[in-house]
Amino acid sequence: MALPDILEKIEAEAMAEAEKIRAQGTAKATEVIAEAEAKVRTHDEREQKLCRAKSNAAAETVVVAARVAARDAVLEVRREMIDRAFAAAAEAVSALDDEAWLTVFVPRIVAAARSNETVMLGSEDGARAKALTAALARIDSTDGVRLTLSTDAAAFTRGVYLTGEKTSVSLSAVEVIEGERRVLERDVAAILAGEST
Repeated sequence: MALPDILEKIEAEAMAEAEKIRAQGTAKATEVIAEAEAKVRTHDEREQKLCRAKSNAAAETVVVAARVAARDAVLEVRREMIDRAFAAAAEAVSALDDEAWLTVFVPRIVAAARSNETVMLGSEDGARAKALTAALARIDSTDGVRLTLSTDAAAFTRGVYLTGEKTSVSLSAVEVIEGERRVLERDVAAILAGEST
């Protein structure tokens, strides 16, 4: 074989080997690229799922916070309405005629009385003195308790104050209503919620 033929054969073999190496390299590069793209897709899917989960958790937190804020707002409005209802009830007790007023306060005076107590009317209830004096006289004769109506006014405007050796009981109109608050609160809340009691 002549030198040009040998060179041609070496060149052809080198070219074939180079083509084979290039083809293998291209195949390997395509395989690596495919694996990398698959990993990126898997990573992207995981990231998307993670982002979706984080987003859903954040949205749920916002929804829960909004629900709590709405519930708190409703409760605050109800509380204000209940407080106004109790203030109105205290005013209504204060505005009762003497006979009805006595039916509210006399049983509480009797329940609080121990022996010899002095009863003071609220500063704005002085006009009830005559009716209360008669009621106290009936209590003295039936319950063995001696109650005296003072000419001094109690430190509050509406209701009675009972004081004695072992007694010091404030029965203002507000305190009478507050004493019944648990029962009344349930009733008012039921009315506000549209229920019947």
